[in-house]
Amino acid sequence: MSKQGIFKSYQLIIDKIVRRPGITFRELEEFLHDEGFEISYRTLQRYIEQIRNEFSIDIRYNSATKGYTVSEVSGPDMDLFLRLLSINDTAGVLMDSIKTGRTTLSFVQMESSGSFGGVEYFKSILESIKKQKRINLSHRSFESREEKAYQLEPYLLKEYRGRWYVWGKVEGKKEFRTFGLDRIVKLSVTSKKFERDKKVNPEKVFADTVGIYFTGDPPKEIVLRFSAKMAKYVDQLPLHNSQTRLDTNEKGVNFRYFLSINPEWKSIILSYANEVKVLSPSSLAREIADLHKRAAKIYKD
Repeated sequence: MSKQGIFKSYQLIIDKIVRRPGITFRELEEFLHDEGFEISYRTLQRYIEQIRNEFSIDIRYNSATKGYTVSEVSGPDMDLFLRLLSINDTAGVLMDSIKTGRTTLSFVQMESSGSFGGVEYFKSILESIKKQKRINLSHRSFESREEKAYQLEPYLLKEYRGRWYVWGKVEGKKEFRTFGLDRIVKLSVTSKKFERDKKVNPEKVFADTVGIYFTGDPPKEIVLRFSAKMAKYVDQLPLHNSQTRLDTNEKGVNFRYFLSINPEWKSIILSYANEVKVLSPSSLAREIADLHKRAAKIYKD
């Protein structure tokens, strides 16, 4: 089986066990067969071992129930993992289709937003994070045409709206900074190692933040009221993992969030225009209302 096929098998196995804890081998075998994969008991055991070793996802067999379950405690974020496997699978399908004829490209449309910029640095940065090695980079911001050189202790690669960013500590500075990979002009990995600050957990740092702008402000409770029509979309595609649906009334549907207020979060609210209203906190409600007024004034001049 090709490497692409093996990854597809991993995805199907993990996804099925996550959704159906306690599923038996026979049920897994039938499911994979329906998906076009023939698998023996020995092969399944080998795949489970490879999934455990390569991705730290522990699939366990319960001899009493004769079923399989996934231990999420020892594994990475399951949704992220399955998303990455899904991306890998989609890429494989597209590449296989393109091999049969370039006309396939006329049936698929992707955003041409330049989001692939800087992807050549991804592997080097990821290795630097894992091995705790400093990187030298030259970066050109949107505000300035001049390149600036930095030595960075990288902590995290983060994606937001189709673009990738590296978040880390700049040498000689106390604060952490975010750099867009598509704005990096040059990058090299040094031999200098750094000690990661044990008090800084990137996962927790960005848990209460939308996007890549970290303010350092404590998270607040935010309540938004969406129109009944828009609420259906918000239900399906939550704006943040803290999203909770509250009550419904004749004016719309209320949702609660718990996060730090930053420019990206304000932009999201503004993007819904008259389909959403900020109910709390009052300071955010006033700010969003003011931004709408200023935007409306532009069209009157």
